Amino acid sequence: MSLDYEDRGPLSAIKDYAEFNDLDAFYSMTDHIVGEILADGNPEDQEYDIIHYFSSLNFANLEKFVVEVNNAFGNEIYIEDPDECFDEEHNETFFSVSIIITHPKLDGQAIFDEITKLVSLCNEYKIAYDGWGTQFDDDEE
Repeated sequence: MSLDYEDRGPLSAIKDYAEFNDLDAFYSMTDHIVGEILADGNPEDQEYDIIHYFSSLNFANLEKFVVEVNNAFGNEIYIEDPDECFDEEHNETFFSVSIIITHPKLDGQAIFDEITKLVSLCNEYKIAYDGWGTQFDDDEE
């Protein structure tokens, strides 16, 4: 299964969120991303902001999801303001939100454990989990 955003198809085509939010694929993706970060020479024992991406056709569901995520993770997270987006290829409006969780070190199992919790809530509220990433500060000036 490709986790490339462009390959996922329209959100309106998702009938089974548990099938779409495939934990096995996310486990493989997490293992791959962590391996790539370390292969690029980044230290495992530095702090990383892990940014999780979510989308939904239903803004009310997204709001309920965000409240539940906040209840589950509390002060451990930062939730960005939701965005209204338009998918020109599939001619549909959807809503997206990013949730940032800071990790004291790069730990694939810890990231996957939080993905498992997040995906459980995604499936409950009919939210698509679009994967995760991290950003690096450009300290070289």
